[in-house]
Amino acid sequence: MRTDFKTALAAVNARSSHSNPALFIIRQLLHAGGQDCALFEFNINTDWLDILTPLAEGHFDRYLFSAYIWNEELLSRIIPALKELRPGAEIIVGGPSAAYHSDPLTRFRGADLIVKGQGEAFVRDYLLSPPVTTPTSGGRIYTVQNPVPLAQSPFPYRRDDRALLENRLVYYETSRGCRFACSYCLSAAAEERMDFRPIETVKAELKLLAEIRPKIVKLVDRTFNHDPARAREIWRAILELENPVPFHFEIHPALLQEEDFDLLAQAPEGLFFIEAGIQSIHPDILKNVNRGGNWKKIRANLKRLCGMKNLHLHLDQIAALPGDNLQTARETFNSVISLGSDDFQLGFLKLLPGTPLAAEAEKWGLVSMDFPPFQVIRTDHLSFEDFQVLRKVEQAVGLYYNSDYFDRTFEAVFSLMEEAGRPEPWELFEDLQSDAGAPPSRQWEPLARRLFDWLSENFPGRIDLFRDLMVLDWYRIAPSQKVPPFLSRPVDSRLRELRSTLLPRLHSEGRGMDTTAFHHSLLFVPQTKEVLQMLGGEVLFYRWEGPKQRRPEAVPLEWLD
Repeated sequence: MRTDFKTALAAVNARSSHSNPALFIIRQLLHAGGQDCALFEFNINTDWLDILTPLAEGHFDRYLFSAYIWNEELLSRIIPALKELRPGAEIIVGGPSAAYHSDPLTRFRGADLIVKGQGEAFVRDYLLSPPVTTPTSGGRIYTVQNPVPLAQSPFPYRRDDRALLENRLVYYETSRGCRFACSYCLSAAAEERMDFRPIETVKAELKLLAEIRPKIVKLVDRTFNHDPARAREIWRAILELENPVPFHFEIHPALLQEEDFDLLAQAPEGLFFIEAGIQSIHPDILKNVNRGGNWKKIRANLKRLCGMKNLHLHLDQIAALPGDNLQTARETFNSVISLGSDDFQLGFLKLLPGTPLAAEAEKWGLVSMDFPPFQVIRTDHLSFEDFQVLRKVEQAVGLYYNSDYFDRTFEAVFSLMEEAGRPEPWELFEDLQSDAGAPPSRQWEPLARRLFDWLSENFPGRIDLFRDLMVLDWYRIAPSQKVPPFLSRPVDSRLRELRSTLLPRLHSEGRGMDTTAFHHSLLFVPQTKEVLQMLGGEVLFYRWEGPKQRRPEAVPLEWLD
């Protein structure tokens, strides 16, 4: 009987910036059990041979892979090749794509063992429990029994992981399962149950997470604020950290209470990233997927969050839910994107294997890809042609809205649309992406030109306002004071003269500034009263060396006399 197995833990992540918490947890358990293991992290953009080579050359006795929709295709190529190169080694596949796939032994050909169930319990009952079985020809399925409570699961990371995880996205969980059990989500699977990490354990581990210095910590809790009081306790603990790092939370906006807004308002700018899935504003559509919510209350709460500029807010819509058609999707789109969140995602329903909705696909006329990411491409209410319209709008949102190119401009556009009752945000994004042919440029100037032309046609009386705002947006990425010709304003010709007198005046008023910083700055002079009032100053002196969120410095107009 062998107990000295050498194990490779292989994570193939969606991006190089992401960590894989499941394999980090297994690493901790194996080390605690006295077994040797090495953790390999790759990403799906890596050539499969560059993944296969270090795994095969390591001559491990076992290989553990975590499979999910984004890496499933890649693993289906790597695993058979690895088995040919290391026939005596045991290859094990776990994760959602292994646990819920209809035929995982065929999908992951070459695997000796497919694990269905929790990783911690598998380590306890199989990897650390002799005798160790010999790999069997053709593979078999191992179903985990008696899951380990989350309270007993080890903290995934060590202090010496800082070199590996610093400035990356690090995942962490304070709970498992979800109280809402939406039928399109794996949390609705029968074996998924709510489980919680003790709050005092969470508080201690928040400090350890901050010491690793990741770029952001993303809590994978399906609905972080399912228990509002518990969520507030965690938020307070983060606010009390001496040297915090940014944290990302997925919340349900209907559960927000007045105390939550008071607490969130205390967060320093850039500390909290909030994600809220709206999916649809229509209660009958939400009912079809076992998701509830009062849109009037949700909208009011989201509007308040959008007004809290210290937070970064990401909103989601899922098109093609059962009963959703082009008109209802359009209505949801208009209602949600016009709130003015920092990011907005128009996504499409995915029929994930193992979810209740996947079992009801025929009932709703849902036709989806039979390969990852299992995206729906037709329903009883949405034709394939309707999906192409939705895709164009989705692409335009990515190019124009989520690019952060036109933040000030869109804020004003949505406000004017709401006042006038026309046109709709949907119409704007559909028009911006209406031309067929080659993909549009992702550069600021051609995108800005197209947007400016649309605004000129639909708001001809407000074009001076939009010219001001687009110049302001341009300055966020501008290499020089010179703006694109189609945005030129009368004052632009005076900017060189104004700048020549500004530095001495700044010094004379006690606003001393390094000369180098001054020469890397940009001077903005608004032409419209709306922008003057919005910015709270008649001239703004921009210094973009700092974080993007940094507020510009107002300079009184009389300095330019």
